[in-house]
Amino acid sequence: MKQILSFSLLLLLLLTACTPKPDVIDTQPTNSTTDFINPGYQEIEIKGYTFTPKAITVYQGDRIKWINNMPFVKSIWLWGMEPSTVIQPGKSWSYIFTETGFYKYRDQYQQDMEGNITVLPYEERPDVKAKAATS
Repeated sequence: MKQILSFSLLLLLLLTACTPKPDVIDTQPTNSTTDFINPGYQEIEIKGYTFTPKAITVYQGDRIKWINNMPFVKSIWLWGMEPSTVIQPGKSWSYIFTETGFYKYRDQYQQDMEGNITVLPYEERPDVKAKAATS
C-alpha cells in the first residue's frame, strides 16, 4: 500500500512540474467600479537574488510585471495575499493594483528577497492632475 501511495505522489509531482504555465498571469482585473484611463506599467526584474527596483511607487490601476531572470523558479508573495504561481526562468507574472496603500512582497522561496510597493490614488497621477487642471 505504501508503495502505491508513494508512486501516486511521485506521479502527481511529476505531472505538476511538467504542466506548462502561461507567460503572464493577471490575478486581478481592473476594478470595474473605477475607470482607470491609460493605466501605467512598471517592471521589476528578479536577478542576482534581488528585486530591481526594490521599492517602487505606482498609481491605482497600474500593472507591475515581475520578470524572472534567474535560473531558478520564483514566486511573488504579496503579504496578506496568496503567492503567485511559480514563475519559471525567463517568464513573468503581473498584478494590477486597484487599491491604494503600501504593499510588502517577497520571494516565496528565498525569504530574504524582499521589496515594497506604494500605490497612490489614480487622481494623483501627473497626467490626470494636469488634465483636471485644464478642464
